[in-house]
Amino acid sequence: MIKPPKVLSQIQIDTSLSHEEEEKLKRFLESNQGVLEWEEGSAAGIDERVIKHKLNVRKDIKPVRQKKRNFRSERDQVIHEEVQRLLKLGYIREVYYPEWIANVMLVPKTGWGAMAYVFTNLNKAYPKDSYLLPRIDLLVDSTSGCERLSMLDAYQGYNQITLAKKNQEKTSFITE
Repeated sequence: MIKPPKVLSQIQIDTSLSHEEEEKLKRFLESNQGVLEWEEGSAAGIDERVIKHKLNVRKDIKPVRQKKRNFRSERDQVIHEEVQRLLKLGYIREVYYPEWIANVMLVPKTGWGAMAYVFTNLNKAYPKDSYLLPRIDLLVDSTSGCERLSMLDAYQGYNQITLAKKNQEKTSFITE
């Protein structure tokens, strides 16, 4: 296990708290620092016995192999570096002859952007959810009157729930 740094050097605390409240929060954070990821890839993720994501792709839909999208060399370099990082962390693996192939793209962020996957065809093959998304205005209103509002950056949280082995190749993407 990676020894976490002093937790308080990594966290911003609102200056409007009283000294007593700030000290109480600091003690709480120090005593719970083991639940946070301090180095990329150090989070264990969620045990597959607890939850595993499964793709219920409709059987009547034919797999789609998107052709590789070409990028300028600077963007190709960003994509290559991100793929290497994800391979090193064990979030992705190389596959041969997948039935489904998606493209990648760079989405606006600092610098050239962050790599995202274009699963348009796979999304079309997925049954529509019967669950409505929560209304953001109701969620925001529900915090009214609360004394505290905590924010947590769930950095790459989507890599923490394992995708079922039989579905992993459906999320293949092409970069070379």
